[in-house]
This record gives sequence, C-alpha cells and structure tokens, in this order.
Amino acid sequence: MIMETKEKYYWLKGLKSLKSKVTKIDPSTSCKDNPYMKHVYSNHGICTALYKELDALGHSQNVSIQLGEIAENWEHFSGDWLHPVQSSNKEQNAEEFYDSHHNGLWEGKQLMYRLSLIDYLIKELEEENGTF
Repeated sequence: MIMETKEKYYWLKGLKSLKSKVTKIDPSTSCKDNPYMKHVYSNHGICTALYKELDALGHSQNVSIQLGEIAENWEHFSGDWLHPVQSSNKEQNAEEFYDSHHNGLWEGKQLMYRLSLIDYLIKELEEENGTF
C-alpha cells in the first residue's frame, strides 16, 4: 500500500506521538488508575487513538481500513481489518473482545499488542515509503 507523501507524513507523526504516550503506560495498572490514559482515549481502540492523533495535527481521516490493510502481516493480526488486534480471550474473536472490554484495551497483554502494532505500522510505513 503506497500512501501519498502528505498522508504518510501525518500517519508517521501521529503514530510516533501515540507511541510516546503509550510507552509511558504501566501495563500492570488499570486504565482508570493510569495518569497517561487520558492522552490515549482508553475506552477506544487503536484506530480511534490514531484518528485522534491525526485530528490533533489537523489531518482528519478515517484510518480503520488503511490500518487494517497495513497490519495484515503483523504477527498478532486478528484477521479483521476493523479490529486488527487479536483477542486475549480464546473464547472471543477480536470484535467480540473489543465490544466487551472497552476499559481493558490498553492494559496488560492488550497494551503489549497495541504497542507492537504501533511499532509495526511505523516500520512498514518507513520501509515502504522512506523516512522523513
């Protein structure tokens, strides 16, 4: 997937901003007890978090499909473009987990998955399109 230079610039800037916030989160604490969560939109998934970062940069766009498309080869990809992070519960698929765990999407194993996905997206965009 090739992005236009302007779009790629904003995605990389947004992803790096999100990463700087996410890396400050202690995975052993709950979202409600973590002071950095107010910057990550704790009751939303990674698509909304990235959308909010892009919006803050003045570059609003729906990111769900593109994010899912880029994430297809990520080791923890769920197989669902709209819910790219796999479930931590073997009894639920990614969408079911997302729908039932809004307050736990940035905790424990889910936090690690999301940070891994952010790193993967940055790497893929830089490899495919070069860096700025």
